[in-house]
Amino acid sequence: MYTIKEKPDDFIVDEQMTTIWFSEPQKYAVYILKKQSLNTIQVVDMITKHLRLKANDIGFAGIKDRHAITTQYVTIPNIPGKTDIEKVLAIKIPNISLTHCGYYHKHVSTPMLVGNRFTITVRNLEDYSFRPTNNMVNYFGEQRFSKNNADIGYAFIKKDFKRATELLLAYASDESKQTYNERKVKAYLTENPTDHIGALRQLPGQTCKFFLHAYQSKLWNETVSFLLKKKKIEGYTEDKIFAYIPQQIPVLFPTKIPAIGFFYDEDDWDKNVQDAIEALFLKENITERDFVIKQMSEVTEPGAVRQTIVQIEDLKVLEQTKDKLTISFTLPRGCYATMALRHLLQLK
Repeated sequence: MYTIKEKPDDFIVDEQMTTIWFSEPQKYAVYILKKQSLNTIQVVDMITKHLRLKANDIGFAGIKDRHAITTQYVTIPNIPGKTDIEKVLAIKIPNISLTHCGYYHKHVSTPMLVGNRFTITVRNLEDYSFRPTNNMVNYFGEQRFSKNNADIGYAFIKKDFKRATELLLAYASDESKQTYNERKVKAYLTENPTDHIGALRQLPGQTCKFFLHAYQSKLWNETVSFLLKKKKIEGYTEDKIFAYIPQQIPVLFPTKIPAIGFFYDEDDWDKNVQDAIEALFLKENITERDFVIKQMSEVTEPGAVRQTIVQIEDLKVLEQTKDKLTISFTLPRGCYATMALRHLLQLK
């Protein structure tokens, strides 16, 4: 069985931005965050605890995987006497380093992210076929759904906030493995056992949004799978949804598909897309109006549109043997390297 992320340097991610930072002090200081064995949310938890800030005080463009060596940009308020550059750089956390690189007048955010450069080693390959093609289906990767993320998102839109907190804390029984935010939720419920909305509000708004986005991502993947099956794309089967996609697929397939939210309007989409989403609505027992969450309006999700086909850019083979392959490539923001690997190597 092939393996990825066997060693920390088997999976390296470098964030790509074109923003030019200021050299003169601004509202926020910009840092390059390098980390391993921790995801971005965990690191933000730790930094906020050290600096006595709120989680929303730290800006970042994307959540980077824990099972990798990653570099990304973060912004921290430039508050004299509280978050001076020296104090931030003095933070000592294992597997984390911060390098000051400039200033900016607002937080780093997702629209500023151009893409990510990946350098990946895949080991223990057997009879693999490397197909260096550019087009790939833009599936959301499995890390989007880690733990109970999509299920928590579903609980949100069904307004079952008790279930959402139960799922959130299902992996947090061992206090040594709890994140700072999970401990806050648990402590709040201890004092307020029936106030599940209040407990969820102990989380940063971006974390609650992430759960909704995980559920939307699940629906998006299933919509694509439905359409591929209906189109009878060569190589597609239900047990292999990450099938090799021929170069002509952009002509055969919708270029964009909605990630469903309350702005979804069936009249905006052709009948094939409408049929796929109607089937999902029936299966999941939902409607687009379920994404309006009046009890937590800050989490209400309008939806979005996602490219179905994206380009793998600047693909390079760095090392190749009969059972090991090291490659590097760049993907646009929001795209998953694990899906690119499955596409390039026909991995399940």
